[in-house]
Amino acid sequence: FQPKDFSWFCMMLGLRQSSAAILTWSCSSHTCTALADMVSSIISNSPHPVIFCGDLNDVPNSYTYKTIKGSMQDAFLQKSFGVGRTYSSLSPTLRIDYILTDKNFGVEQCKRITTKSSDHYMVVADLKLK
Repeated sequence: FQPKDFSWFCMMLGLRQSSAAILTWSCSSHTCTALADMVSSIISNSPHPVIFCGDLNDVPNSYTYKTIKGSMQDAFLQKSFGVGRTYSSLSPTLRIDYILTDKNFGVEQCKRITTKSSDHYMVVADLKLK
């Protein structure tokens, strides 16, 4: 996928394209690879400071995470500790939800909030625009 493909998706879905993008995906590994490449391209070509928050349904050593993260900082790795479990089912060490920022932001703190309102735990970060 190329950034122009995102414009096509917005047009097909009747969305107005802006500097903020929201994507929801459920995909096979081949499709996820293409989507990760597309998101990475959008992030790297953004003229604006970037914050990426998302449920990638993938672990930190995956192609999806590494590709989207690129040179961005992972808020959890910057200011938190432990395994960072964000999914309440399956493995007790599954971290699949992320807050990533580019170099324009400093991470002041990052916390995981456990509630029973979802099968995912919230990841909350305080960010400071440099």
